[in-house]
Amino acid sequence: MTAAGLRARAGVLLCFAACVLSLPTDGPQVAHVPPGSIGVSTGTSASGVLVISYDVQLRIDDGDTFDTATLMTLEAEEAVDSFEVHAKDIAVDPKISVWGPEHGVSTKIPSTVDIDGEVVHIALTRPLTVGVRYEVTMTATGTVGSPSDGGLVRTTFDKGSWAAVVRGAGRRLFPCVDTPDALADVTLHVDRPTSHVALANADLNKTEAQGAALCRDITQASSKDTFETAKLAPHEVRLVVAPLQGALQDPGLTLWARSEAAPFVDRLLSYMSTTSDVVENLSGLPLALQHLAVVALPGLRDAASAAGLVLLDEDVLLGFHPSSPPSAHRDALLCLAEAVAEPAVRGAARPLRWGDAWAARSLAAHLRHRYADQVAGRWRLAEQQMALQMQDVLEAGGWPAGAALPTGDDNTVVSRADVDRGAALLRMFEYAMSPKRFDNAVRNFYQLSAQRAVCVDDLYDALADATYDGADDLPSGVTVPVVMASWTRQPGYPVVTVVRDYEANSMTVSQKAFSWSSDAAQDAEWWLPVSYTYAEEGTRDRTPNATPQAWLVPGENDMSVEMVHLGTFDWVYFNVDQGAPYRVNYDVSNWQMLIKELQGPKYDVKLAPTWRAQLLGDALALARAGELDYALALDLATYLGQEDDAVPWMVARRSFAFLEDHLEGLALESLRQFEALVLKSVYLEAQFQMDGEGEDGAGPDVLLRRELAATWACAAGLQQCLDHADGLYSQWRNQGSQLKRGFAEAVLCRAMSKGDAGTLDVILAALGSSWLVGGERLGYVRAASCASSEALLEKAVQQALSESGPFMASEVGDLLLAVGSRKPAGWALATRYLGNTHQRILHRTGYVGFVRKLSLHLASKVSSQDQLDKLVSAVRAAAGDDAEVLEAAVRQEVAVNLDWAQRHGDEVADWLWVYLGASRSSTTAAPTTTTTTTPSTTVVSASTTPVPAGASAPAAWSWPATAVALLVVSIGRVE
Repeated sequence: MTAAGLRARAGVLLCFAACVLSLPTDGPQVAHVPPGSIGVSTGTSASGVLVISYDVQLRIDDGDTFDTATLMTLEAEEAVDSFEVHAKDIAVDPKISVWGPEHGVSTKIPSTVDIDGEVVHIALTRPLTVGVRYEVTMTATGTVGSPSDGGLVRTTFDKGSWAAVVRGAGRRLFPCVDTPDALADVTLHVDRPTSHVALANADLNKTEAQGAALCRDITQASSKDTFETAKLAPHEVRLVVAPLQGALQDPGLTLWARSEAAPFVDRLLSYMSTTSDVVENLSGLPLALQHLAVVALPGLRDAASAAGLVLLDEDVLLGFHPSSPPSAHRDALLCLAEAVAEPAVRGAARPLRWGDAWAARSLAAHLRHRYADQVAGRWRLAEQQMALQMQDVLEAGGWPAGAALPTGDDNTVVSRADVDRGAALLRMFEYAMSPKRFDNAVRNFYQLSAQRAVCVDDLYDALADATYDGADDLPSGVTVPVVMASWTRQPGYPVVTVVRDYEANSMTVSQKAFSWSSDAAQDAEWWLPVSYTYAEEGTRDRTPNATPQAWLVPGENDMSVEMVHLGTFDWVYFNVDQGAPYRVNYDVSNWQMLIKELQGPKYDVKLAPTWRAQLLGDALALARAGELDYALALDLATYLGQEDDAVPWMVARRSFAFLEDHLEGLALESLRQFEALVLKSVYLEAQFQMDGEGEDGAGPDVLLRRELAATWACAAGLQQCLDHADGLYSQWRNQGSQLKRGFAEAVLCRAMSKGDAGTLDVILAALGSSWLVGGERLGYVRAASCASSEALLEKAVQQALSESGPFMASEVGDLLLAVGSRKPAGWALATRYLGNTHQRILHRTGYVGFVRKLSLHLASKVSSQDQLDKLVSAVRAAAGDDAEVLEAAVRQEVAVNLDWAQRHGDEVADWLWVYLGASRSSTTAAPTTTTTTTPSTTVVSASTTPVPAGASAPAAWSWPATAVALLVVSIGRVE
């Protein structure tokens, strides 16, 4: 609804306010109340007034719009004749009334109202009297589902049933003095259909049936819920209105969910109890569970929970379903750990300024691995979460348009990328300080937060107190704020370059800004913790300490490190456990020694799984950015043929996805063959177990590796995988046998790729059935995007966009993103639908931000100017007022990726074709010499690797020795 439409609807609100507030239309009849006679309230100070309480009446009856009427009680701290309230994404009726005592009678004070953006200015004809309380009545109308970053958001399921969920309240829900530490007494009254329930982060006081009234504009039966008064800041209010049933499983918990998710409440309760204990022990605060309401709904991804009310995507609970694949179970554990812990952690650290909000959220995200590992240690969730979270941070930080962390008093929404970046910085300090001292700092921070609102500086002070408590973790005279400012006040992150002097047994360590763009500025510098180990120190049973041995200081760019005990052929490895958010480059000889270690039979003895994942991710990222020869990076990746741990495979899948998006023709075919080759061993182990009966007792990390191997191997065209998938699909269709847990996506995707329309019908029928639940549904959704023809892809998209189709609203976005990844037909189809049916897409996904998400996803796949032109046209049609900004972001990403294809496409293709024993097509230009910048600033290719003085070259140093040794692969399919 437009702003004009909202204001027109607001015309009925005066009558609504009079009804719901039970007040005459000429204002509240409230006598003067002396200060202090109604108990003690912390209140909210703003513009000379102190807000004491809010009484908020909210009506929602159709899932499209909502109305609010607010009675705000304030006390004058100064004799001001004006004050301000905030409102965003809601239309405030300018007929705001201010009432105060005059001669013992409540009298309306004449006022004028001026609405300027998010600020509502209220000017009075006479100043307020200090110490006297006044009442302000305000009405507003909002649209459900309109804001992408807050307010009431609509989600649909069960063929059109709707639910409204608050994602960030405050000024997006009702007019208020909206500051982060704005504590006041908040009382909610919610008028909702009788078919729905209302849930809030306050206890329910009473429910009343609503009878007919002349001033009521309601066409269906309704009820009004009144909640107990709670001490909250307006932005902390949480509310859900949904058609759910409550299942009381424990005196301390009520789960509100659909019947499909209810059976898993016992798992939920167990994890919540364990998580609460961990949070309480860490914080030193009494955070044990009181009575808690947990709401599980489809489509609540990234929902913001609060103390007393935990909001979960239904997939979190359904991830525990026996049929859900291992990846869905893992994601459920991580999401549940954060959803349960974050409200307690954030509630214990109320921010003083909006710019401080990232600190508490990032602390919760960083500590998530503690909760997850104590709940489900066999999953090794800490290793997976930290490795993948770091990859996300480093991917986002490499773009020139990156931003610093939010600061100041602006009401800026903290994004998931901000939270993850902040978590990576806190992890850096945990490694720098040692976990024990870090925990002491966290405990001190929370003890302080129990007394007042806290800011980022309070967290820094707690870290500093623990750091300097008899320790020498930072260089003399350096404070925690100085170090953190170098990371939080500028975007991006560095690449650390290590160049060894093999004759002097020393190293030079330097830093510069990392960027995916070849022409990005390089002048930024950071305070960098430097940790390292070497070949003879690291073993499987004795992991080196990740505490920094030194710090790189801005202005002193080069640091010399003596390594007298290091042998000529011993590798060095920096940033142990990737404890800080930066990448590491080495001189070519050290890279070759690391490659030799990885390709050796004892690759897993001295290099831990997370180290191997880091080396793989760094090498391929540095090559992508033009900082390392692709021959070296891809030589390193050949070791994957013997990798048996899930974490490096997860990082590899992300890294190779970029190459898949930007290679074409024979080069892409060669890449697929290479992937199939390195996947063969790990896939055959998975297939052997897939043919067995039941589970073989393998740990969860092994099950995750098998799931990834099966899905990737079939996509890469490994013939054994394709043949096996054909057989399993035939058995499933003809004999009714069950698809093995974790392999459904691979089997169904293979069947869809053969162009059988009947397969899509089977998938759609399964999605519309009652037996397909939990994380297994996502595999079916993705499989629907694997069709080889545009007609079948369009049929799937049309079914997703139909209200009567088998897709849940939360699955529509998943399908469109998956279709957009299928080049060329799927990409073209998704782009066309973005431009032509964006309103329908927004309605079905219920998320305004999805236009941006889909646009940038499609931009990451663009490989030609023609594709860019089509995407820009679609963005201009779909993005509305944000089109200019979004178009600029799309053009920037495409420009960087097209530049990569021009600079590195032939380099990658040459290596692949030599490795696979293939020859160039007669229509392709001859190989070109690629010039790259190496760590030593000398142009060096892998085929001319320098040998350390006085040493003979290891076999792996003569490129393409590795490739020559493996030229056993025939041209064509990998058997």
